[in-house]
Amino acid sequence: MAPKIFLTGATGYIGGSVFHTLYTAHPDWSYTVLLRTVPPTFSDLYPAANIIRGDYDSLDAPSTAAAISDADVVVHTGNSDHAPSLRALLRGLKKVVFFATTPLYDDGSTSKTTMNLETKYLIHLSGTGILSDYQSSSASSSSSAGTLNPRIYSDVSLADNTDVFLPPADDTDWKEPLHGETERIVYEAWRREEDAKEQEQETVRVRTAIMRPPDIYGRGLGVGRKTSAYMPWFVREILGVKGEAEVETLGSK
Repeated sequence: MAPKIFLTGATGYIGGSVFHTLYTAHPDWSYTVLLRTVPPTFSDLYPAANIIRGDYDSLDAPSTAAAISDADVVVHTGNSDHAPSLRALLRGLKKVVFFATTPLYDDGSTSKTTMNLETKYLIHLSGTGILSDYQSSSASSSSSAGTLNPRIYSDVSLADNTDVFLPPADDTDWKEPLHGETERIVYEAWRREEDAKEQEQETVRVRTAIMRPPDIYGRGLGVGRKTSAYMPWFVREILGVKGEAEVETLGSK
C-alpha cells in the first residue's frame, strides 16, 4: 500500500521544495497538505493532493486530526517554533485507529475490530540556529560575536543533540536557545517511545527525526515562496545599507 503523507508548510520556501520533490518522485503516494491559503495553481500542479484548509492552531479540528492519525508519515516543515502545532501532530500520530476485520456479514457488520498499531513517523524541520551563540555576545564571553566556538557537534551523539536544549542542573543563567522548545518536545516524545518499548506497551510507535538545515539559498521548487529569507537579506544589507561586507571582531566564525 502506498504511504500516506501529511505535510505542513507546503507553500513555504523549504516545505514547497520538499513537497514538490516528494510528489514528483512518488506520484503514486497519498498526500494531504495543510494550507491556510491555496495558491491558484496548486491544484493544477498537484491534482492528487488532498487539501485541508486551516492553520497551525486548527490541527485538533476533527477532520484535520483524523487526517493526521491516518498518515504514515508527517513532515512538519511549517513554523518550527510553534509548539502547540507540534504537540497536536504528535497527539494525532499516537491516536489508535480501529478498523473492521473480515468476515463481513450480510448486514454489513464484522466479527470484531482491530487496532492499527503500525509504526508512524514524524520529521520535524528545525535549524542550525539552535547551535548559534547569539545569546552570549558579551565581550568577555568565549563565544562572543566573531570568535570561534571550539566545540564540535556530532549528529550521532545523543549528548551533543540534547545539551543545547535541555536546561542544566543550575539553570540560573541559562537561556532558551532558538528552536529549543520545539526540539525538546520531539526529544520528550522520543523518550516516551523508548520507555514504552522497554515496557512492551501495546501502542502506536512514533519514530521521530529532526532536520537542522543551515542557511539555505537557491530557487524554491514549490508554488509559494521562491527565495530564502537570509541570502536576499544579506545581499540587501551589503549592497544597499552598509555598502560593504563586514566581519565581527576576529572574524573567525
